[in-house]
Amino acid sequence: MRVGFLLLVAAALLLLWLVVGWRGGVDPRSYEVEYAVVATYEAATGRRVVEVARWVLGVGEENYTEFRRLTAMSEYTLYAATERGRIHTNLGRVYTDLPRNFPAVAKPYPFIRLPPGGVEAGACEHLGLRGVVYRYDAVAVSLPDTASTSGGVDVCVWRGVVLWMRIRDTYGVLWVNATYLRPYDNFRYRHILSTVKRYSQ
Repeated sequence: MRVGFLLLVAAALLLLWLVVGWRGGVDPRSYEVEYAVVATYEAATGRRVVEVARWVLGVGEENYTEFRRLTAMSEYTLYAATERGRIHTNLGRVYTDLPRNFPAVAKPYPFIRLPPGGVEAGACEHLGLRGVVYRYDAVAVSLPDTASTSGGVDVCVWRGVVLWMRIRDTYGVLWVNATYLRPYDNFRYRHILSTVKRYSQ
């Protein structure tokens, strides 16, 4: 009877680890996250919600980005990867200086960096992870393909990982929501680096 009970407890703990533990077990210094980028705005016909991009971001010893713009008039994919302090992109750009702040750089930038000065504004939960919301007022926002001035940004952060961002301006709200968080993908990094180096030679 006691052996059966112990086996049942062990099975329950294993199931709990499989369901919950894999997310909490992601190393916040080495991970891959995918974001859905969704715009909401008011139009003459009412409120519109449009998914404008999908963004895969890898953070680790080297970083990578795959940013797919989905709007009908401008579908394209931007790739970027770092290599020994340089950023290569398939747009032919090579950045030799890595800006240390996001969203304060007023030009497109392929990775996420949060500037100092965010005010803690409460708790958040996303993908089963509990984080902290930081609020920034009147900052410049840089995404991989656009840069603009925002009326404000709210960011949900778990152990340094951005789980979602809400970017407000006069036209509406841009949501950047993580759809998954998993371990860093070395194969994807090597593939993206090989792709972008062909454009930045």
